[in-house]
Amino acid sequence: MKLIRKTFKKNNLTKDSYDDIRSKTSNLNIVILFFSVLMLVYLGYKDMGRIYRDNLNEIEVKLKDTSNNINNVMDYSIKSLNLLEQVLRDNHAFSSEYIELFNSFEYNSKTNQYYYPVDDKVSISGLGNPENLSDSLKSDLITAMLLTPYFEITKINLPSIQWIYFVSNQNFINLYPPVEAKDYLFVSSTLEEDFYSLTLPDINPTRSLVTTNIYTDQVGAGLMVTLSKPVYNKNTYLGALSLDYTLTQLEDIIKSNALDYTMFILVNDSQEVVAYNNNDQVSEIFYLNDLVKEMNVNSETLFKTTQKDGFQVIDKHLIKVEEISNLPWKLISIRKMSSIYFDVIKGQVFFYLLLLSLLFTISVYFKKLKIDSIIYNNNLKFKQVFDQTVQLMAVLDTKGNILSINQTALKMVGKESFELIGKPFSESPWWNWSENMIQFINDAIDQANHGEQIKEDVIHYDTEDNKHFVEFSMNPIYNKKGQIEYLAANGKDITDRIKLRDSIEHLSKIDMLTNLMNRRGIMEIINTEVSRFNRTGGVFSLILCDVDFFKKVNDTYGHNVGDEVLKALSQCMVQLVRAHDKVGRWGGEEFLIILPNTNYEKAMELSHRIRLALKEIQLESLNQPTLTHITLTFGVTEYNSKYDISTIIKQADDALYYGKNHGRDQVVGYRDLQ
Repeated sequence: MKLIRKTFKKNNLTKDSYDDIRSKTSNLNIVILFFSVLMLVYLGYKDMGRIYRDNLNEIEVKLKDTSNNINNVMDYSIKSLNLLEQVLRDNHAFSSEYIELFNSFEYNSKTNQYYYPVDDKVSISGLGNPENLSDSLKSDLITAMLLTPYFEITKINLPSIQWIYFVSNQNFINLYPPVEAKDYLFVSSTLEEDFYSLTLPDINPTRSLVTTNIYTDQVGAGLMVTLSKPVYNKNTYLGALSLDYTLTQLEDIIKSNALDYTMFILVNDSQEVVAYNNNDQVSEIFYLNDLVKEMNVNSETLFKTTQKDGFQVIDKHLIKVEEISNLPWKLISIRKMSSIYFDVIKGQVFFYLLLLSLLFTISVYFKKLKIDSIIYNNNLKFKQVFDQTVQLMAVLDTKGNILSINQTALKMVGKESFELIGKPFSESPWWNWSENMIQFINDAIDQANHGEQIKEDVIHYDTEDNKHFVEFSMNPIYNKKGQIEYLAANGKDITDRIKLRDSIEHLSKIDMLTNLMNRRGIMEIINTEVSRFNRTGGVFSLILCDVDFFKKVNDTYGHNVGDEVLKALSQCMVQLVRAHDKVGRWGGEEFLIILPNTNYEKAMELSHRIRLALKEIQLESLNQPTLTHITLTFGVTEYNSKYDISTIIKQADDALYYGKNHGRDQVVGYRDLQ
């Protein structure tokens, strides 16, 4: 097109000659369109295969992630049981120092049940009269009671556990978390449950870990499965250690990787459905066949599919299996092949739109050729004024098409006038980077056509992708009859003014004394870290510190010395933290440090290092011989998405003031106060 116009001007071709050239160019474009359509069909065919592979890959990744999550939980559960077994073996001995514990046992003579109450709840309970217990049974009870703190730690590390407990062969249980006595006390039928009976020496001579089928919890937690491990003291069977998971808890793990149109099913070796991602509430035990019969899928064929088989198509469904390590469980993914085909077809919409775009482009191109003949006869009365002004200026017709445009505007987008004249102003390179801008320009054109004058600050990107702020205006131009004949668009570059405003905004976030961020600035960074945490996970911690006895420094040496102390502390803190850590003045003599990608333990270590380093700051330059050193007290906490940021900051503040009230010059972690 550019070559045609140059030739038309240089050789002063007639209108007929110009139309002849345009006709030949049109025929060439038809040929180009035909080959473009063929290319689109070829690319569409290739893209169908890519979409199909992407679907398989997505299922495989999600299935693997889910199985890894289950494996991680179960592996840690098994390790916890092994650790608890070791604790039982290492502490299995009677100690007279605990004998007074048995004076606190309560006994129900009607049911012949005893229990040890703690805070109105029961963990230890059993059969018999506590006054008549043998030394051997007392030894077992004491050992079981020593398990309770380990149970607590295990529950913290595995919050998805419903119950953790030890059932002794001497007719008692230690259950955690504790329950009301009315809800559960040990009964003899407990020893008939699979979580205990499957660990007995005659049934489980290899002393291996056992996994129960689904059953209903005695304490009322609903349907669950149990991992149990027999406990021996040398060759003497002591009982069973068990971890309970409700089916709802296991389904939460599966639902965390939910995938549209795909069902993930966790089954045991009895083909019981332990969990699946499309279930809202677990209320009864059902089997794999019950779940898949409505899909017309053969459950036996499905169950026999193994991890080694890879993806299988069974009864018009795509199947893949992951084995759960160390447990007789399988995680099966099922998706209808028809839903995959639908995704493939849906993915081709882009190519249909591209084809329509090609047709539309040719149509616009023909229209553009027609307009070209008008360009050379266009009224250029505003050209001189346009080219002399430093502002962007353009004259539009009432439909919003460009009639004339000045050199300033052309230089901003690196275009020639013939490339823009005749095109809609809203679709020109100033605005087409944003749909919102296109809509704004169209609205401005519509308002100007109704006699209104529009003025607004907008954004423009130049040819080097530099961002400019432009004061834009649109005004109607009237003819002698008082009718709107043209529209005038004007743009003034106000980037320097905006930058000055932003600089002032930046200064409003800086503490003028210490040159650190003030509370407003530090809160923006905290909110940024919270947003990053919500998007990508990870971790970050906060340190809140306060200068000890700072009022005494001000009262003794004056506020000028106090200010110099704060500046010295600020400079030292910035040098002590990492480049991506942020230090801010929270207020007065308080400082807040943000530690991205830092957990609680690392934050505690860093706080100790900062405390010791600040304590050694040399203050000779202040010319105050009696002011030798300054100490600070620190409060540390780690961000937890369960709480809002004000609560997290209060946690650090609570830890800080605990340290203030217990001696100062120390580091206190909020977690350690719990």
